[in-house]
Amino acid sequence: MPQVNHRGWTGWPNWPNWPVMAIASVAILIAMVGCSGRSDLPDLGLVSGTVFHNGKPVPLAKVVFRPVGKDGGRMTTSITDSAGVYRLVYLEYPKRIYGTKPGPQQVFISTQLHKDDPGGPKDETLPSCYHGRDTVLTVDVKPGARQTIDWKLDDKCSK
Repeated sequence: MPQVNHRGWTGWPNWPNWPVMAIASVAILIAMVGCSGRSDLPDLGLVSGTVFHNGKPVPLAKVVFRPVGKDGGRMTTSITDSAGVYRLVYLEYPKRIYGTKPGPQQVFISTQLHKDDPGGPKDETLPSCYHGRDTVLTVDVKPGARQTIDWKLDDKCSK
């Protein structure tokens, strides 16, 4: 119990753990202030589009953009819907943030889905030039802009 006189509370309670409680309170306060600061997200380019192969939309394809250049950055991904449409996702957790880092990107498109992917598992149906290490797909993403980037793929591996 706190020590009380006729004017109210006069001091710390006689708790054996009050130093622990005081340190915990300060730590919680610091964490709350730290979490309310400005975001460290880069200015993102919002990218969506449609993937076609031999003129037909490609459903359930994984689309990956990988920033290249001196700074690199986080890869962004998407899975196309039944109409072949994708929308790049920068972060999934704690809340979904769409977009990708601006600048030059190497692009990988694959229909091979693993068992953990939505719609997976699924075998590869696209030529390796679109999903291998030496992919022929590249793009320059503009900062802050909404961009529609459609991919018209064929069996000849032309861009």
